[in-house]
Amino acid sequence: MALRYSFANEFNRERLFDIDTSGFEYFSLEDIFDGDESRVYPCNGVYISTKGYYGDHPVIAMDDKYVNLPQHMTDMIRGIINDKRAVKAINDGLVGFSIYSYEQKRFGTTCYSIKWVDIKPGTFPNVKRKD
Repeated sequence: MALRYSFANEFNRERLFDIDTSGFEYFSLEDIFDGDESRVYPCNGVYISTKGYYGDHPVIAMDDKYVNLPQHMTDMIRGIINDKRAVKAINDGLVGFSIYSYEQKRFGTTCYSIKWVDIKPGTFPNVKRKD
């Protein structure tokens, strides 16, 4: 039997990530970066904020805060949101990230971005999960 297209399945969205984000505040990568590029932070969810001053931008949910990501990662985060395996890996506690800084030569400023890191289950056990 051929699969039928379902508009409802395509556009009705359920909560993707199992984290309780009540009380979370927003921070920049610069705010949380301590200079240690080898430090791994937890990624407990990702989403696209549509309320940014410069348009849509990507966000990571950590254990207790949201972290704004660089604009250039928006399409990547959209891809993660639409990839069931990636969502499952995040919900299973297998995804982390490290922060690095770089000099933006055109404007002479320090910028920040992330590298994804595969982590072992239980590395960050203090996640507030939704019921």
